[in-house]
Amino acid sequence: MLTLAKEHVTEDAQLELCVSPKEDGFCTTLQWTVTNRGPRRYCGVVRLAASLPAEFSDPWFMIPGCLYGENRRTDQIHGSLYPRYDPAITTPAQMTSSWWDFCADRSSSPLVYAHQGQSCFALASVPHYTLSEGCGSDDLEPQMGVGFGKQALAGFYVRLSVPACEEPFAYNNEPKTAAVIRRVTLPPGGRVLGTLYVYRFTGGRHGYQRILEHFNCLMGESHAAAPAPKLLPLVADAVHGLLCHFHEKNNYFVYTRAFEPVPEQIANAKGVSLEWHQDLTGFVGGLMLCRALHQGAATTGDERARAAAIKVADHICRDGLSPSGLFWADYVPPQIETPNGTFPNPLAKGRGAWGSGWLPEKEWVHSRTISDACNHLAAMILLENKLQPQSPSLPLWKKALNSNIRAALALQLANGSYGQYYHAIKNAVTKAEGCGGLLWIPAFLRARALAPGDKVFQELLLASVRRAAAAYAPYVERETIWGAPEDNDSSTAEDGMNAVMAYSELYEETREPQNLKLAVQAADWMLSFRKTYNQIMPPHSLIGQYRMRSRGGDLASTANNTLHVFEALCTRHLCLLSDWTKNPYYRDRARDHWGFVCQYLCRCDGMYNGFRGAMTEQFYWTDWGSWFNYQPPVYHRQKGHVCAFSNSWCIAMVPLGAAAAASEGWGAEQMNAE
Repeated sequence: MLTLAKEHVTEDAQLELCVSPKEDGFCTTLQWTVTNRGPRRYCGVVRLAASLPAEFSDPWFMIPGCLYGENRRTDQIHGSLYPRYDPAITTPAQMTSSWWDFCADRSSSPLVYAHQGQSCFALASVPHYTLSEGCGSDDLEPQMGVGFGKQALAGFYVRLSVPACEEPFAYNNEPKTAAVIRRVTLPPGGRVLGTLYVYRFTGGRHGYQRILEHFNCLMGESHAAAPAPKLLPLVADAVHGLLCHFHEKNNYFVYTRAFEPVPEQIANAKGVSLEWHQDLTGFVGGLMLCRALHQGAATTGDERARAAAIKVADHICRDGLSPSGLFWADYVPPQIETPNGTFPNPLAKGRGAWGSGWLPEKEWVHSRTISDACNHLAAMILLENKLQPQSPSLPLWKKALNSNIRAALALQLANGSYGQYYHAIKNAVTKAEGCGGLLWIPAFLRARALAPGDKVFQELLLASVRRAAAAYAPYVERETIWGAPEDNDSSTAEDGMNAVMAYSELYEETREPQNLKLAVQAADWMLSFRKTYNQIMPPHSLIGQYRMRSRGGDLASTANNTLHVFEALCTRHLCLLSDWTKNPYYRDRARDHWGFVCQYLCRCDGMYNGFRGAMTEQFYWTDWGSWFNYQPPVYHRQKGHVCAFSNSWCIAMVPLGAAAAASEGWGAEQMNAE
């Protein structure tokens, strides 16, 4: 069933494929070797293809973390352009094609899955191939490529490539993109070896879960995740880093700080700043950061951290409410005040200090940003009630939370959805479709806990979240959860995370079986973005020198091809899913992610050339451009590098995930805060 083909050949030779199969239940393991049997060397691409069975006339394809079916969302706000699949396309254009080949490093697993009706088929590979002595490759990481397409007479196929190629386009987020063809060189007698897995069985589209769980187990035998560090010093370092982002005079968190001061000082001397002075109310800033500091302070006893958390939360709750009763999405100071001078804030042009976040419409706000802010605020109130029940901030926080909860209740649509975008002046839903409002479910559940004496209000909130759970269920069931980030409408790991938190917490509250089923399905989908193996990085690169491990990292989205740390927020929920389902898979994958997250944090000044407690959003596990429209120079192929800016929201994942890590014994110390 496996065929050998040669493509993009510059020097041809006679190649021979030998395969040694081993049947193992629903998976067949194939040890394969391609040998150059000719008298001349071969230079080209080696393809190993499998034809899909005849019943696959219109398959749904999935490359985990990279492509899910059509991979298409109508994004009228941002116009994001990322790989899309359209079987009717004959001439690929605008990142849309009827066939694709990707490098393994752009996926979470080197695997391509096809589904139609009740037929499931997948081809997966050990991530790296082996060359015999004297052979060579254009790819510094000897990684496999995965792809799919259709031949005129033979029908649909899935295939692997040696070395990995990217066709018809390389998705590296640069303004001008084209195919990237790499070649392997085999002298006479030279060999390339590898292992692949063929899966074929009957089931629904969610059958990919069986494959990913099995493949993850196989990879775990030789790809260990990063170890979990001691928790108390880890949290102390993260708290220190967050305080470095705290702008004490104006009570906000700076979104990004430069890893080291010299470039920022040079920029200041020219009257500008390299840093990003914007604080979103929720999502990647604001009350999420307040909660992280608040919780971190309860753990470490850092009073300055506690004071900073309270001051920013007070600022948002006092000044950040819009006329609708909802929070505004962000705070942007008109001036950037630094030790080296004060400069105009370029983000503040044509707008007030409080505004719409990353949405271009000045009076709109995003449902995920606001619901996320309220969820973290409610958690802060619950903790503060235990720590300082007479705190003067509590009435202010409760009043702001109640304002948002009442507004969101009024905005709930007839179908139960909370909508995607809101008009912050008119208190109206301006875009209905999308899953951004999922986090109103845990926010409402926490609000119920804050009103133990008001049974009518409690029942109103419970009825609301049950309707919402039913409204968002089809997104989970169709394997197309989307709408969480403000900057694109692609499918994202954080969409899965939000669904896991929403349905897990609702199941925890009600014990209704359908919510557990949806929580598990959402977790499976989220974990499809999670890296199952460790990449082989250039040994002299920063990632290579620090021996960082990619296993456990999550591809941010199909539109943002970087490994990130957001899903530390649902560590507790995944562990609960293992308890509820008696399946250790979810706890194991949560543990892998926690180890991945912790290695991103700078543990001292100078680590990664950053400051203690800094954490970047982007280590470059693949070549990746910028969000800005620029033409990169030839050396801008960043694999192995780091984006040398600390993102405040990334640091927050450490104190927010540490309590769950402590309860699991992943740091061997007892934590003081929930």
